Amino acid sequence: METKWKDMHVDLAKLSASVQEYFAKKDFTADVSKSDEEFRILVKPKTHHKILERIQVTINGNPNSFSVKLSATTRSRSFIIFGTLTTLLGGGLFSSKGLKSDESLEKVEKDFRMFVAEKVWELRNAA
Repeated sequence: METKWKDMHVDLAKLSASVQEYFAKKDFTADVSKSDEEFRILVKPKTHHKILERIQVTINGNPNSFSVKLSATTRSRSFIIFGTLTTLLGGGLFSSKGLKSDESLEKVEKDFRMFVAEKVWELRNAA
């Protein structure tokens, strides 16, 4: 999921701190790193989230024109494929874990998309 924003004048450091807080409140571990024009937030789910992937949020650009991208590894899909191939040998458990992980990740993406939209509007003209 990637969303692009223009003419918002948002302080990207505040936005990245807000993203880190958002995931911390949801009981994820989130670490922020900054480069020239990019903030990266590496999000690690805990076992009770039922998410197998590592999630990365990238905020790229300048305060006037930037994008927010949420991406995840493909570990769930690997579990689903492996579980499907080994179903006759009891591998259905892997498929189930993979499907639950995909479902939980979709919910996180949906909630995060709404959070980012609200936060950008809240922080607009703050840079």
